[in-house]
Amino acid sequence: MKPAASTEDQSVGRAAHVPRFRKFHYEFYWKDVGKPLLDEAFEQGGFWAELFDADRARAEWKTFKSGVIAIAHVLPRVLAGGLP
Repeated sequence: MKPAASTEDQSVGRAAHVPRFRKFHYEFYWKDVGKPLLDEAFEQGGFWAELFDADRARAEWKTFKSGVIAIAHVLPRVLAGGLP
């Protein structure tokens, strides 16, 4: 039986609840963070679409380097100080 998670652990979200090695739980991280961020990028367009073929990325996102798109999507906000 697992011990109850602390309040601090619960604020991190279920993506971080892997019992060993302090790694993220891939499935939860993808559902809670990765996919919503990618959906936002595809909806908004922006800087990432200047680097990549937007139509191809949207059509082939499962085989495309979607992590790079997500990074390019948030990069302008990070550089502007809009994200921590």
